[in-house]
Amino acid sequence: MRPFEYHVPTRLLVGSGQLEALSSLVPGGKKILCIYAGASAQASGALDAVRAALSGREYIEHFGVRANPTIEDADPITESARSFGAEFILAVGGGSVIDLAKFVAATVRAEEDSFTLLTRGKKPESPLPVGAVVTRAGTGSESNGIAAMSSARTAQKLVYIHPGTVPRFAILDPALLRSLPRPALARGIADAFVHVLEQTATYPTEDIVQQHLAEALLKSLLSVGEELIRDQVKDSTLTNFLWASSLAQGGLVSTGTPEDWATHFIGHELTALLGIEHADTLTYVLPVVYQARFEKKKERLAQLGARVFELQGEPEEVAQLTLARIVSFFRDLGLPTKLHELSLTDAQIQRIVAGLKSARRLRLGERLDLGLPEIEALLRAASRG
Repeated sequence: MRPFEYHVPTRLLVGSGQLEALSSLVPGGKKILCIYAGASAQASGALDAVRAALSGREYIEHFGVRANPTIEDADPITESARSFGAEFILAVGGGSVIDLAKFVAATVRAEEDSFTLLTRGKKPESPLPVGAVVTRAGTGSESNGIAAMSSARTAQKLVYIHPGTVPRFAILDPALLRSLPRPALARGIADAFVHVLEQTATYPTEDIVQQHLAEALLKSLLSVGEELIRDQVKDSTLTNFLWASSLAQGGLVSTGTPEDWATHFIGHELTALLGIEHADTLTYVLPVVYQARFEKKKERLAQLGARVFELQGEPEEVAQLTLARIVSFFRDLGLPTKLHELSLTDAQIQRIVAGLKSARRLRLGERLDLGLPEIEALLRAASRG
């Protein structure tokens, strides 16, 4: 196990009825900027609850955050926050809303423009504090300092990291997920599942605590997914989903361990290029990457097969069956898994590779041995079916 430091300052309130604590969590006497996606805030009941909790306080609201937000979306919100003199940001939504809120929190007091912050990773001092009310689970954005933001100017989707933007609190109340349509739940489950895989499906290590934590989360997410597939979703299902997805990307699974975020980074380029839903890019890309990297991953895949899927047999066979079971799980959730169905052209594949190069993602994989020529080759091969 590699030496590590672990600190997550987010106060997580998980379970039924936790939304009632919102009023006491938002600091008093502060000007508050509330950021929402839109109709989902109304449908979930979050909008009415937030307004009731903030009764008598000074706040402004911004609606209409879309999936895969851009810095161009963030800029007018940042200006509104500055004009209003916002001192606290409350994000009410899923990963896109929370990511945008964290990015705005960093840019409000920045001297640089948003494009410079995103592309050069600048970290202004004293970002605004952020709180989150989660109405769509899967990303785990409520307990980390990571924001995935796009630039319409350059057609890039990049990762912005600032430890100071980690939310001070997050409310994970299953009541707020009851109104979500099935595809939204399915995509969230897949997103969280891939988060865990990318932190554990590398090669065998002696990090047994992180290994078993990852395996427990994968089994939990499989159970949540199976309840969704059987149309047996209950509040307990949603609570387990919220908790698992937050743990999946809260920094605990990856402490001291090798990681492989190739699927995510290639997926980001697909989103930037084609506007595809984030989770769909993951279920398109992961089977391709893992099959191409099978020889390097097969030992850990065999372990996961035995421990998570309870498969038996020769290690290589179990490893292949494990990958097949993962892909089957995605399909059962109703998500796409065949990259060739996108009919990517050579020009589009070249743009994906160019995007990775521009983002300085020159070598990916747990051993940093997946270079741009290899990525281009595996995308071309997969696109031919």
